[in-house]
Amino acid sequence: ADTTDGADTGGDTTTGGGSTGGETDGLAEADCALAPKPHAGIAYVAHFLSPQLKMVRMDQDTPMAIGQIELSGVAHDLALDPYQDRMAVVHDVEKEVAIYNLFRPDGAGLPDEPVKASTLTFAAEVPRFATFDPARKRLYVASFKDMVGADMTLWSYGIGVTSGPLATPIFKASVPVSVSFGVDSKLGALFLVGLTDDRLRVYDVRKDAADQLGNSLDLLLLYP
Repeated sequence: ADTTDGADTGGDTTTGGGSTGGETDGLAEADCALAPKPHAGIAYVAHFLSPQLKMVRMDQDTPMAIGQIELSGVAHDLALDPYQDRMAVVHDVEKEVAIYNLFRPDGAGLPDEPVKASTLTFAAEVPRFATFDPARKRLYVASFKDMVGADMTLWSYGIGVTSGPLATPIFKASVPVSVSFGVDSKLGALFLVGLTDDRLRVYDVRKDAADQLGNSLDLLLLYP
């Protein structure tokens, strides 16, 4: 696979700049309404000391383990997109993020096992966390050069393309080191709490960049 800025997309994906064809870039709030989908009733469980991903049926009176698959390594983080039925597993030791296609069960039957569709490989940094933006069909990955540094890299990948590369790089941004961040998919806002300064920052991610909105909020003033 080709390498771009220290990260490359392995497997069946290739790298390249720009967006994913603009199918959802810069959408207004009203355009980002996600149609409700029925719950699949399946929970996916990973552990940072085990390379196994376990599947548990949760739509019955008693949770029931229904299977497991072997991952390429232990999982540092896991993210789900229930609208596109995709899952991202962060392997920090292997410096990669695996993207899986998920399958919903047919009634009371068992679902097919998750199938790995693509792998994002990071050469110079260590991926730690991931989260999806279902409305804009994006995956965000936070990678670290080291945990003591002031900044980390936020990578944005488009995952809405139905033909060609599954994960296409959109942008990367240097943001404060954080172990707590998430996306409001309807608003197109990314929220991040700085690990070293305990400040909450909000970024506009509706387009091909992460633009900080206003000043950061000192959370120690709210929770001294």
